[in-house]
Amino acid sequence: MQRSLALAASFSLWVLPALPFVSSAPAITLAAAPKVTQIDDRQIRTILTTMQTAAQKRDTNTILQYLAPNVVIDMTVQSAFGNQQQRLSRTEYRQYLEQGYAITRNYTSTIENLQVKVASNGKSAIATYTLLEEITVTMQSQPLAFKSESDASIKFELVQGKVLATSVKSISRIEPK
Repeated sequence: MQRSLALAASFSLWVLPALPFVSSAPAITLAAAPKVTQIDDRQIRTILTTMQTAAQKRDTNTILQYLAPNVVIDMTVQSAFGNQQQRLSRTEYRQYLEQGYAITRNYTSTIENLQVKVASNGKSAIATYTLLEEITVTMQSQPLAFKSESDASIKFELVQGKVLATSVKSISRIEPK
């Protein structure tokens, strides 16, 4: 049950980081995007908005196209059942998303304190935020509702001319709703 609770509660902690600040900038796809030589704030916000739309559609492939092949995803979930830490690769994260999407009934989130800091050389950026979530999952045919607050950080870097997430870290506090 503890693993299921952590999975249900935390699968979207990184996937939906952009819900409340939906940008008016058009979404871009990597296939259509020209080779990037510098990162800017707008690019990061556009990527997060595109990922948010993909998450609402449960489109794992679009989410994964913004993760570097060697991305490291570190998640800590704190709950009444104890703390659980996970380090996931890109492949493991795909499985994590697919498992989470399979049991999710309802999901809402709000982001607070979004900050994007671009390195002076334009080769990397870090997005940090607090994510407030409410999620209902189905476990053994029963709905379970949770709320969580997560502090998260995503590092983006230029990888072969694309802006990709190379590191994701989140610490989430979860409780029954």
